Amino acid sequence: MRFFPKFLHPIVAVFTPYAWLRSKKQGDEDPSSNEKSEGVLQWMIDIARDNEENPRTLAQQALFLALAAIHTTTIVTTQVLFDLGARPEYIQPIRDEILQALEDEGKEVGKDGWQKSALDKMPKLDSFMKESPRLAPQTLSLPHFLTPFPKHSPERSEPSAPLVILQTPSQAHYPKVAFSRVALSPITLSDGFHLPRGTHFTIPSANLLQDPSIIPNPEAFDGFRYYNASSQSTERQNQFTATDSNNLSFGHGKYACPGRYLASYKIKLIVAMLLVRYDIGFPKGKGRPRSISYADNMFPDPTGEILLKERAKK
Repeated sequence: MRFFPKFLHPIVAVFTPYAWLRSKKQGDEDPSSNEKSEGVLQWMIDIARDNEENPRTLAQQALFLALAAIHTTTIVTTQVLFDLGARPEYIQPIRDEILQALEDEGKEVGKDGWQKSALDKMPKLDSFMKESPRLAPQTLSLPHFLTPFPKHSPERSEPSAPLVILQTPSQAHYPKVAFSRVALSPITLSDGFHLPRGTHFTIPSANLLQDPSIIPNPEAFDGFRYYNASSQSTERQNQFTATDSNNLSFGHGKYACPGRYLASYKIKLIVAMLLVRYDIGFPKGKGRPRSISYADNMFPDPTGEILLKERAKK
């Protein structure tokens, strides 16, 4: 709309996607049809309350949703592919698992095995997906933005501190953080550490995943770490989508990311299809692209390259 003069806005607005969706919701597009379009915008319109159906509000919500969902999934997928290329010894075991799951599922449903249920039968791939972001987290922090407290004690409660990082003595002084919150009322922790009302605090989530008291041999990349650690009773808690007090990549508790299951299936489907159809590596003379830190985020190198070689069809 901003590309047009204001006096043309009423005319141009008629041809925007929002006007079409609203028309469809009201049944004006085709009075004989009760069908609705399937898509995020339609869902947002369907559940809109009060002024939420305002185009500006819908646009802001759509942008927020995109910010939360698109780049995060893309980053993890890219890092997983980079790690597979750098560690080819994992490719065949994971590929064999994928092919077996597709074969088994194809027999059960009587058609091709690319079903949601087949993706649940790929624990090795799931484990690799969980290990990759453990060592390449999406968020980190710079010391001049934060006021870290390596040791909890009442005397270290400083109301003037802009941000408190809750961490244990064994964790690095250069924290990678997530799960940021604001204290709406004064909070006193079990060890006496006090957070005044209005204090911004955060948890060093990535550091928890690299703490030797929590993760054995944390500096080593072990693609089957969670697969090997799983048993029938612990399989669920070692899945990519699992959260707990030591794994806050998706948050935890009732505010844990509700889209993590969709993200898991999308990443798994992309990686599985690529592994079935291609061999993955890097161009001659090149290795795994480095990750780039910018502000409080970490990204895979956008100029990084992988080499995909089509496999012989069977």
